[in-house]
Amino acid sequence: MWINTITKKKYLGKHIGSVDDNYAHSSTVMESFNMDSVPPYMKRRIIFKGSKKEVDEAEDRLLSKLSKTPEKWESYYNVHKGGVYYNKKQKKVMANLPKKTISKKDFELLLEHVEHTSRKRNLSNNRLILCFLYYSGVTYVDLCKIKVKDVLDEKGQAKDIIEFKGNKMPLYISKILKEEINRFFGSKLPLYDKESYVFISQKGSPFNSNTILHKITHLLSSAGLPRVNFRTSFVKNLIEREIDPRIICKLARIKRVDELMKIYYDEVDTDLIKVLNGTDL
Repeated sequence: MWINTITKKKYLGKHIGSVDDNYAHSSTVMESFNMDSVPPYMKRRIIFKGSKKEVDEAEDRLLSKLSKTPEKWESYYNVHKGGVYYNKKQKKVMANLPKKTISKKDFELLLEHVEHTSRKRNLSNNRLILCFLYYSGVTYVDLCKIKVKDVLDEKGQAKDIIEFKGNKMPLYISKILKEEINRFFGSKLPLYDKESYVFISQKGSPFNSNTILHKITHLLSSAGLPRVNFRTSFVKNLIEREIDPRIICKLARIKRVDELMKIYYDEVDTDLIKVLNGTDL
């Protein structure tokens, strides 16, 4: 457990290794550091030792208990506004995704905030994640599955379409997102293995959807913005531009038009009346 002696906030984590190695934590919300650069106000407390299985079970018990005591949520980094993050047999406890959308103006303010506040090594990662979500409407799950070879062609330039394995629909890449992808890789391209995932942790393992959600929640909160649903924002933007629903389905990777209508179209009475008044019956 890490304790911030100034804010009194705590972080519950686990590590398979030695207490004397250089590992500190893997939180995406608490500030990043290793054992060689621990801030003076951060204190570590070892509360349990055991086998990997025993440590996993102990962590699950603690976070499961915490998830049932909302009055303590403000005191832990493990918590976002809707609930507690923890693993239990690969199951995730996550808040329901919000329905609120983000405007283009607020999105640009968010990118500007990221530019000024993110650590250098996290800046390009954070920016590209946000741009993928806003400009393509990709789900968190599929975002984590994208590999370098999926986004770059043989010349090292961003592709127009990202293909996924199985029966999943392709992801279409807009001009502005292609520019962001090329900006992200840039001179770093020779350092990337084409088989590696685009978004990886400091340990080299791919992000999971929980990590992305946690990261996005933190970025929005630190920018003074409410939690939003980027996928809903993407689809709503297309609807407001009066794009053919069949095309929206392809761009948003929604298999059926009726599914699109049910989830994203608001059939307001006034809109129906306008249609009726404009129809020559």
